[in-house]
Amino acid sequence: MAYNLQSLITVLQQILHPQQTRWIVNQNKPQLESILEKAESLLQILEKCSHAKIASLESRIRDSAHRVEDIIESRMVHQMLSTPQGVDGSLLLFSFFTPYLEQVLQQLDLEQDLELVTRDLDFATGQAVKPTELESVKLVEVEEKKMLDGAPFSSSKNYLVGVDEDLMQLKDRLLEHYEIKGSRLIRQWIAQGFVKSNGDKSLEEEAEDYLKALVDRNLLSVTRKKSNGKPLSYSIHDLLWDLCRREANEDSFRCVSFQPSYEMEDEYVSPQLMPHARSFICTWKKNISPMFSTLRLLRVLDVIRMVFEEFPREIIQLVNLRYLAFSCTSGLPIGISRLWYLQTLISAQYVPYVPSELWEMSELRHLKLITKFKIKETTFVHKKLQTLSCVWVLPSLIRSGFFETIPNIRKLGIYYEDSPKIEIDLSYLHKLEKLKCQSALNKDGSRFLHKLRFPCYIGKLTLVGCVVFRSFLTTLRALPNLGVLKIEACVFESEVEVEEEWKLADGDEFCSLRYLCLKDLNLVRWIADETNFPRLEKLIVSGCFKLEEIPSGIGEIPTLQEISLHECEDYLVASVERIMEDQLECGNDDLKVVITH
Repeated sequence: MAYNLQSLITVLQQILHPQQTRWIVNQNKPQLESILEKAESLLQILEKCSHAKIASLESRIRDSAHRVEDIIESRMVHQMLSTPQGVDGSLLLFSFFTPYLEQVLQQLDLEQDLELVTRDLDFATGQAVKPTELESVKLVEVEEKKMLDGAPFSSSKNYLVGVDEDLMQLKDRLLEHYEIKGSRLIRQWIAQGFVKSNGDKSLEEEAEDYLKALVDRNLLSVTRKKSNGKPLSYSIHDLLWDLCRREANEDSFRCVSFQPSYEMEDEYVSPQLMPHARSFICTWKKNISPMFSTLRLLRVLDVIRMVFEEFPREIIQLVNLRYLAFSCTSGLPIGISRLWYLQTLISAQYVPYVPSELWEMSELRHLKLITKFKIKETTFVHKKLQTLSCVWVLPSLIRSGFFETIPNIRKLGIYYEDSPKIEIDLSYLHKLEKLKCQSALNKDGSRFLHKLRFPCYIGKLTLVGCVVFRSFLTTLRALPNLGVLKIEACVFESEVEVEEEWKLADGDEFCSLRYLCLKDLNLVRWIADETNFPRLEKLIVSGCFKLEEIPSGIGEIPTLQEISLHECEDYLVASVERIMEDQLECGNDDLKVVITH
């Protein structure tokens, strides 16, 4: 229930924020502040009371929150669409008739009812409701609570809340169809306004804690992991999925979802729902863009499997969007910056054209397009931007101090092909965790790595189409948190011009590296032993047709869990098989070898 109120609170906080540059709210500021205060008060009461009997007021609270959100956001959308172009930077007057706002306030006059219910519950149970009680409720081991409520005791330790006991045989079965990436889920939660910031953590970090809590309660299962060992994607128990569908239908959950197994007349897609929907997720490939015009209040539009030849103009009218994932072969249109509040923009197709106005969108947090941005000189500081891929780094961009305008970036992709003598300084990007460097081997700029300065705490590095110098590898070894290294289609600098070699001497230690991937390299010899990679857990070698062997000492690394070969020559496979045999003779049967052709 709390998510309904948190979403409303997020909208109001955005309008009333003292540093916001979109709205003039002086006329209605007292009423809007009163609405925010009432919503926060209701949220606090709900968070302190988790007893099932509070459900008697849930539908009333939900309906009230929805109505208030609809009224406020409809007014916002109307005024944004009424502004010519919507990108001139002028402030908009956010105003209501005072009597109308008084009606909105009355919708949220529910504190007394909630306090009465809470008092009755305290009296009935003989103890006060603890604020932490909600967080202690788990999917498993809930028998004690059932006994306190007078429910019959169940001997099963796996009884699921809200689900009949005869469905327990389905508990452990997962549906791959419902697998979802954690990053996608997190960004959509933030776009919906469901995530509450406490000031110490970013919204993304808060949402990661939400995901971890769901996994700890067995509500979600981790289905795949990233190269650094952290969760990548999740799935939901199928019986819980059915429960969520039923609840969504009963509670008018405002999300439209089209999947290949559903017909258009599915019960979750009613004409009455469309104008109020805040989320539209479609896994179809069929173009249904004309439907977008009915989704005026939409915050999340995920149609990444739907490939458009031209960018749908209807999307530009969805000025309440916070999250947009799409596939379009024609590029982004002029006017994309009308989507003032856009936080996440993702494309699964190559984007041939990106208008310069995109870089002036101040709310962007994640920008992930299959293209190379040529950004003009800019002094606009993107404090909220955390993901940017991929920037074509020009000497003029470096001179303009571009990287100083993205101080909170966490994931960055860069492409460089100009003079290798120009220094690219990223050392002051203290929050940068993942970096992808790309170039073209037929360009002088492919040798730029020796002039690249890293932040100290980078955890993941991917190199594509670059010349890898010995001095550069020495720099990498000094990075204390480098846990993942991927080298793809690169050339290793060697004194011997004929054959490429990667030779590590005694003391050349990648102290934190846990994941190493070598892909599409012309590397012939790799000389190393267990001391060079003391914490390596996974080694992947793919398309390295000239590599003679995997160093035998790699098998002696005590932390090594897996060696994976893909499309490699027989002699390389034979070297890995020898490593496997040696480890089995030493009693190490935990090492996993995967070979695919």
